[in-house]
Amino acid sequence: LPLFVNHGEGGITQDWNYTYTVKAYSGNHLSSRNMNGIDFDYIPAPTLTKASAVLEGVQIEWKCDNTNVIKYNVYRKNGASWLYLGNTTEKTFIDTNAVPGVNNTYTVKAYSDINAGAYNNTGITVKYLAAPKLEPLTFDSNYRSIVKWEKSAGATGYKIYRKINDASSWYLVT
Repeated sequence: LPLFVNHGEGGITQDWNYTYTVKAYSGNHLSSRNMNGIDFDYIPAPTLTKASAVLEGVQIEWKCDNTNVIKYNVYRKNGASWLYLGNTTEKTFIDTNAVPGVNNTYTVKAYSDINAGAYNNTGITVKYLAAPKLEPLTFDSNYRSIVKWEKSAGATGYKIYRKINDASSWYLVT
């Protein structure tokens, strides 16, 4: 197939919609062209800004200033390929099926109503530690609190917090 690569006049610019068409020629003879052409929105990869563990799973956040974007697809690395997790119109997404105890790597691809944009093939990585599941609180014979929980996969230690009355802040106990 014949090929054209646009290298002129500074390349292509974000937020611009490009339409291309082609005419064939031989000497002084020209073909007609497709008057509708083929449209293309230049959408660079969203900038991955944060991946963090939240109660529901892993929350991914990104920036994308392209005004042509109508949705984002979110992916988690699965071996050598990317597993599609879902789409959103927001610039944040929570993976409720993150794998606990291991590094989870994510990327995001933006879409216009015409085409898909680029994505960051390195992604952003976070080790997901699920919140420990608490057992019912018990007390010893001296009325001291005994806090028990199930282990969280991949955890190497635990910090215990306490608050007094619902309106107070959490304080680190140990």
